[in-house]
Amino acid sequence: STFWSTYREQAQLRRNAFDLDTLRNSGWSILFAAWHLYGIWLAITVVVCFAGNSFLFFYVDLFRNLHSNRLPSWIPVLMFLGSWVFVQNIGEMFRFGSLLIKGAWNKDFKDYRLALRGRAFE
Repeated sequence: STFWSTYREQAQLRRNAFDLDTLRNSGWSILFAAWHLYGIWLAITVVVCFAGNSFLFFYVDLFRNLHSNRLPSWIPVLMFLGSWVFVQNIGEMFRFGSLLIKGAWNKDFKDYRLALRGRAFE
């Protein structure tokens, strides 16, 4: 029992020695932020490439099937709305990703906490 009580006291002293300033000056903190930056950038790139590929496939398939027929009047409107929604979503993704990338370098994770609560852009 004496060993474990001494161990707990030593562990408590080590935990009390760490604070936010110690974390900010840690080399691991910089590595952690760079890893998050890379992960967020990679996720955005993969989603943009996948969405662009799907969008291009839709256009190619549409024009392949309708190359000799006249397009119905609702097809150009649908294509415009699809393009508009695509561009809006990609813009929102880049906006949110840039917020998280900027927040990855903040050591108190304030931007992550706000994003998880749905208050990222306040």
